[in-house]
This record gives sequence, structure tokens and C-alpha cells, in this order.
Amino acid sequence: MFVVQVLPSAEADVAQIRDWYEQQAELGEAFVTEFESLLGRLRQLPERFPEVREDIRRSLFGRFRELTQCVQLRHVLDVTW
Repeated sequence: MFVVQVLPSAEADVAQIRDWYEQQAELGEAFVTEFESLLGRLRQLPERFPEVREDIRRSLFGRFRELTQCVQLRHVLDVTW
């Protein structure tokens, strides 16, 4: 299992997007839940996500269509937005 580190800039982006979804359709918490689910999938098997460049994998949110890229370094994944 991998360790997932969410970079501070990504945390800020997630908070901003959560607030936007909350204001638009009261879906802020659903967005956070989907993000946490994605982190769980990344921890378990990051190789399931397509590699777009060396050591960079891309994953898409199902419901929210937001894009996140993950940089894999050894057994640590840094999540960027």
C-alpha cells in the first residue's frame, strides 16, 4: 500500500472547489467524499490509473469531472491538482 500526501496547494484547491459545489448545489460534502474515495483507490493500486508521462498518472473524478494528477515517487504519492 502507498502513502498518499496531499500537497498544500491541492488541499487549498479542494477546499475552494468544495465551497463552490456547496454554494451551487449543496454538494460540497459529496465532493469531499468522492475525493477521499479517490485517495483510497490511489493508496491501494496507483498502477490502475493511466500513466501520462514517466511517474505521472492521471485520474478523473466520476461524478464531478474534476481532474487530478498524481506523481508517484517510490512508495509515496503526491496529489496535485
